[in-house]
Amino acid sequence: MCSSDLFATWMEQKLLAEWKPEWKTRVADVMESKIGAEQQDSLVTARKIRQEIKTKGDINNAFDAITYQKGASVIRMFETWIGPETFRKGVHAYLVKYSYKNATAPDFLAAISAAAGKDVTTPFSTFLDQPGLPLVSASLDCKRGSPVVHLSQQRYLPLGAPSSGNQSWQIPVCANYSSGTGKQSDCTLLSQQSSDWTLKAASCPEWIDANEDAVGYYLVDYQHNLLAQLTAGNVEQRLNDSERVDFTGNAELLTNGGKLPANDALGLVRTFHNDPERFVVIGALNLALFPRMHLVPEDLQSKYVQFLRDNFQVRAHEIGWIPKPG
Repeated sequence: MCSSDLFATWMEQKLLAEWKPEWKTRVADVMESKIGAEQQDSLVTARKIRQEIKTKGDINNAFDAITYQKGASVIRMFETWIGPETFRKGVHAYLVKYSYKNATAPDFLAAISAAAGKDVTTPFSTFLDQPGLPLVSASLDCKRGSPVVHLSQQRYLPLGAPSSGNQSWQIPVCANYSSGTGKQSDCTLLSQQSSDWTLKAASCPEWIDANEDAVGYYLVDYQHNLLAQLTAGNVEQRLNDSERVDFTGNAELLTNGGKLPANDALGLVRTFHNDPERFVVIGALNLALFPRMHLVPEDLQSKYVQFLRDNFQVRAHEIGWIPKPG
């Protein structure tokens, strides 16, 4: 796999978002690129971004969502963690140093590390050189003065899939949370299997979104009442379009992995079914359709159909089946 493949995808997404922000391409990036890559990466058989090419077939395998979409998502996560301007300086130094020369992924990461003034190579390589999708569990503790978020990580796998051992990553975790003056944000590097993260907030947040701007390439498993707190009230004001899309995709994978009870997943359908962002509605519909094949007993089929109608019938009639102007 050539590192230029994932870099080009990251650059394409970045430039398009800055050129035409009104197109809201970052929202599409979450649904069509990041979540799509996470679904592939959730499999036990998922491959690494930087996969050795040993056979002719390995060349074809390299042209997939893991290389392009996961790779671009990981770059953006680390760009956000160290700061876009610092990241740009590192990229510029790399291009100047290796212009008209061959270079490797470690050369690129060394240039970024030099610009950042800290080791980026080690945490980035945990995503580059091993397969899988991190699942970060988050719980909030406000009993000791400053609020503390308890974080732990494991590899996400679908329900019933055999464990692949105790994998771990060095994950840049950024969060939004409520404060006395509105929203506040904070970042940390989860470099251990578990860690305690003290927030800057002066008081206990009413809610916390543990993947700010949906940039992090990881799933979040909200513990205790954090899920209910995050989705109570005006969610559209609390979470931006990208975060809401990512949240529904996150919930679908957690349901498939047995981490989110079906009852809670269907409850989220009621929260997001009438969202103004179409990708969020698609995410809500995916959650609603999850039990349709084998989890709804025959005597409850009529109630399940009514549930779908209650949540989507009005929207379906408004849109209609016949194309019309606009």
